[in-house]
Amino acid sequence: MTSPALAPLGAGTPRRARQSWVWRIQTWLFNYLPLAVLALGALFTTWLVRQTPLPQGPTEAVPLRHVPDYEMRQFELLRYLPDGRQQAWLRGERLRHYPDDDQIEVDQLELRMQDELGRTLLVTAARGQGPSKGERLVLSGAVQVRRFAVGADPGSAAPELELRTEKLTALVPERRLQSDVAVDARAPRLQLQAQGFDYQHASGLLQFRGPSRTVMQTLPRP
Repeated sequence: MTSPALAPLGAGTPRRARQSWVWRIQTWLFNYLPLAVLALGALFTTWLVRQTPLPQGPTEAVPLRHVPDYEMRQFELLRYLPDGRQQAWLRGERLRHYPDDDQIEVDQLELRMQDELGRTLLVTAARGQGPSKGERLVLSGAVQVRRFAVGADPGSAAPELELRTEKLTALVPERRLQSDVAVDARAPRLQLQAQGFDYQHASGLLQFRGPSRTVMQTLPRP
């Protein structure tokens, strides 16, 4: 005869075994499934890198072409001294900037400077070229330099000094003009031709270079 007390114990043992097996599977999935997903992602990334074609040999930087990256038309630029005073004023019909050498080119330019006394120096030329900051400009093509007396209006007054040449260099921070080609200088009752000049607007000093030819007009006798 089977004991009634042993029947419930023997009948419940397979159920606990099944519950323990399911619990173990759930625990394993909870602990290791994120790691498995990360491992699969790493394997996929490695495969993708291997499938990506490598560049054919070392690459070289492409040199910049001498092509303007921007232009300005009918422009005006002002340059000031550290104390706030205006040092120079530049305007022109067209300005082009070249990124390969950081140079600018200006068409039909007009450069204006003043000294401490208030005398205005006005320089015009067909073309100008120099660094983008404008501290040095090489002017060419029908270059004309006119200096006006203190308080004179450059738009209406006659200049006290005029220089004409085909090429000169303007050193803007120094307010200085230099030329090594033929120049024609004119002032009241004076005309001079030389092979170059050096003019400092701050001091008004004008020096001519090379052989020169001077024509002076004498004052009529009273």
